Amino acid sequence: MTIIFWFTISLSVDAQSDVFRKINKKLSPTDGLPNRHINTTFIDNQNRIWFSVDNQLAKFAFGKISSRAIVPDFSNRGFNSIVQDATGNLWISESVEWYFPFNIVRTFIFNPINLTTISVDEYIGKKIGIHSILSDNQGNILIGTKDGKVLEFDAKQKKIILKYKLDTHPIKLLYAGRKGMVLCVEKSQKLDEKLIHLDNSGKIAKEILLKNSFIRTVVETDSDLLMLHQYYDITLIKSLYSSKQIAFKSVKDSYLWNLKYDKTFNLIILNSSNSLQFYDSNFKIVDREDFDFLIHDIFIDQSNNYFLSTNDGVHILNFSKKNILTFLKNKELDKINENYSCRAIVRLNKDEILVNTNKKRQLINTNTNTVRSLHEFKNISGDENRFVLSILKDKDGDLLFGEDGLVKTNLKTQKDEILCNLDTTKIWSIKAYKDGVLLGLERKGIIYYNKKTKKARVFTKLSEFFNNSIVYDFFVDGSKIYIAAENGFFELIDETKLQKYIFLADEKIQPSCFHVYKDTKVQQSLMIASSKGIWYFDLVSKIIRPFGKESDVLSKKFLSVYRSKNGVWASSEEGVWHFDEDGSLLKIYTEADGLTSNECNRLSHFQDENGILYFGGINGLNILNPLDFSKNIAKKYALKIDTIKVYSANKLKRILTDYSGTTIHLGRYEESIEFGLSYEDYKYECQKKYYYRTDKSINSDWQLLPERQLILDNIGQGSSNIEIKVVSCSDFLNAQIIKITIIRQPPIYQEWYFWVCALIFLGIVIWLATVFSNHQLKKRNELLQQKIDEQTLILRESLELKETILSILVHDVRYPVQSFYDITRKLEYLIKKQDFDRLFLLGKETEMKSRKVLWLIDELVYWVKSTNKNWQAAKEEKVLNLIITQIIESYREELTQKNLKIEIGQHRVLARIDASLLVIVLRNLIFNAIIHSAFDSTIEIIIQQNSVDKFLIRIINEVMEEVEIKDKGLGLGLSLLEPMLKKAEIYIENQKKDGMYIAEVMF
Repeated sequence: MTIIFWFTISLSVDAQSDVFRKINKKLSPTDGLPNRHINTTFIDNQNRIWFSVDNQLAKFAFGKISSRAIVPDFSNRGFNSIVQDATGNLWISESVEWYFPFNIVRTFIFNPINLTTISVDEYIGKKIGIHSILSDNQGNILIGTKDGKVLEFDAKQKKIILKYKLDTHPIKLLYAGRKGMVLCVEKSQKLDEKLIHLDNSGKIAKEILLKNSFIRTVVETDSDLLMLHQYYDITLIKSLYSSKQIAFKSVKDSYLWNLKYDKTFNLIILNSSNSLQFYDSNFKIVDREDFDFLIHDIFIDQSNNYFLSTNDGVHILNFSKKNILTFLKNKELDKINENYSCRAIVRLNKDEILVNTNKKRQLINTNTNTVRSLHEFKNISGDENRFVLSILKDKDGDLLFGEDGLVKTNLKTQKDEILCNLDTTKIWSIKAYKDGVLLGLERKGIIYYNKKTKKARVFTKLSEFFNNSIVYDFFVDGSKIYIAAENGFFELIDETKLQKYIFLADEKIQPSCFHVYKDTKVQQSLMIASSKGIWYFDLVSKIIRPFGKESDVLSKKFLSVYRSKNGVWASSEEGVWHFDEDGSLLKIYTEADGLTSNECNRLSHFQDENGILYFGGINGLNILNPLDFSKNIAKKYALKIDTIKVYSANKLKRILTDYSGTTIHLGRYEESIEFGLSYEDYKYECQKKYYYRTDKSINSDWQLLPERQLILDNIGQGSSNIEIKVVSCSDFLNAQIIKITIIRQPPIYQEWYFWVCALIFLGIVIWLATVFSNHQLKKRNELLQQKIDEQTLILRESLELKETILSILVHDVRYPVQSFYDITRKLEYLIKKQDFDRLFLLGKETEMKSRKVLWLIDELVYWVKSTNKNWQAAKEEKVLNLIITQIIESYREELTQKNLKIEIGQHRVLARIDASLLVIVLRNLIFNAIIHSAFDSTIEIIIQQNSVDKFLIRIINEVMEEVEIKDKGLGLGLSLLEPMLKKAEIYIENQKKDGMYIAEVMF
């Protein structure tokens, strides 16, 4: 019987087939492992990965390895067995032989949270002779002792009980699960006496005498218990309850052999030291993988990753069924010129596919997995065509190719026949129509070629519609032809009338259409792949509506669309998209899933009569059967934020853990934040890269993070939006993104209550300032009055000396001049009556001179006051409006005669100035303005305060006639007062502008 099984296995191995896609990742000391020799791998209930290396325990997380010693003393055997109890603690044991998990020498308890280690005796409170350890489904620890007992330890209650007393020999625990418990009673270190299967009630379900043989392990499958039974030079995989078994000849390294079960594919895996052999439930070999290292142990996780503990580090393998069959792929990524870029595809028969590529036309045999290049045909100019675009196998069985002409190729004779020459015009699509074919051209419209008459007819009326467009595809429905073109979707009726259909009414530029497909589910409906999503077209109502409910789909460019028995499939420049019947996206298949490239090509798609799909890209051909793929939405692993650290002035203020929200609130003085990121999709073979971007950054592109940390400094007040993305295996299409809003409390001055308090405070300050100002003003007035009294006394004394001179001036000069002035006016009146021109001029001149004499007297009076060389301007506070009003009142008669109006600002202006000197200046300027103003005009006097002690008086009047203003518009002799004006800081300017005279006094 053993010999028969051995020959059966040999034949099965020779007939093996490569049905898995394997991805490999190796961890070595350069990655952080303490040693190349790894005893075992264990993954706990929190998906933490642990490697047992010598007397150390190494943790593998997020692509990095950290290790710590379990005990300080070194052992060349090392720890080789790990189980976990219900509280999460790891029981780590060392055995006599490092490759067997029984015959235990010592055990330690390791807490993975606080990273502490204690001995098992201290943990359970007593000393026990432990021979083997297992953990059941509830996390209870089962201990096989060296004196034939089975103990159970309840980790939560820290209680140990005797479960079974079976023998006096050591108990080797092999299995504890749904089907009960399986153990062996040892006879010696490498020989077992008997095997016992206990059911869940504790009764012996089966007992087998082993007779000098050795049971290495027992595994549970869906319907059976299998054991690896080593007997002399034969190793068997045997069912515990049936006669099913398979035999192998033992070899040198058979002590490393082990048995595992793959629940995902329902396969039995035999580790035969340097190879893995995969068997189905009938022990028929499915696949085999050979290695150049020795496998010590295998651990299979929930994502079907195989962790191989070896003498050359840890090898992580991921096996997946080859659902995507590929051809023509160039695996040398640095030599892209060697890629086979595909165009049109056609299935010739059940075994052969023909693909147009940039390297001749390729004939693929899917049965033998062979590829053969066809000959190159020449175009009309004699040049060889290397890249043929379109292809069609018509109803007559003829194989037609379209490039810059229509060519029929006979594959048997390898001869070509040119049916239609088009010079340099490219044929992008060929469709059977009536007795021939329709040819979709590049920027030249549509041609119908009749195979019977061998004549071509151009649809001339359509040329103007497609003179700047490529015709990609046709769908023929009787006399109606539906056209997918670069400039939209059209219907051609009776070859004469062309109707264009609008996809998006609110957009001027309509999407380009690449493929039109007759829907096999929705009656009387077409599906259209376009540059802006996938669409339905109702053949009856002529209405276009979007496919699916996801808005993101309408922003994507799709090159083809097909419905299958397992949803809708569409090729794009970003992978192959799989939708369910309602249009919900299930998964985007990319290079990470086995495609030759993410970017598919236009025209390079096909669906055969069996529903098999063919998609060609820039680096080969992909063939897939939709039924081999899941109908469920692909599982996505979440990008998580482990910790959030908030800083203020570079000091840590608070830490947030287990954060799952989308909004973070920061205090007013919290300006920095640090995110600790974590993402694990259990694809260990490739790197995870983290990116971020923020709406507050000038650069809107994604920024690469060097580690799993994002630190943001100087966060502004208000709201900031952050996006964080993780890309696994360079699969940007399926990248996970989280969005976070950070709201930092605004400055206190932006709070409503701040301004309420500020207004109250300001009111109090103003009241206090007013009280203080009034007090100061009162005190100042008292001091001023005292000073005035002192100055008055001094002036009286100084004026006594000059009174005599003044009286003489008044008596001897002013009164005579006044009399002369009166006489002059009388003379003027007589002259007007008798019309004596010369007397009139004399009288006028006499009047003006009299006025100037009066001004001179006033100026001389003030000049007399200034004869003192130490004279200083006597400044006092005066209301400027009042001074000007008094001067104007003195000239009321002149104003009335010319019917002049005076406009003065109404606001009260208080200035500190030498009032007497200012009165002389203003009296002269105002009188000049009155004299030279036009009748019935207005004199405008503007008073401005430019700063606290700077003032400007501007006098504006309309000039009556062309006059020449001299001496800055002042009376004769004013130059005598210029030193005094300079000392008093009074400056005078004048100008004429647009018939207006403007005099300015600045002080």
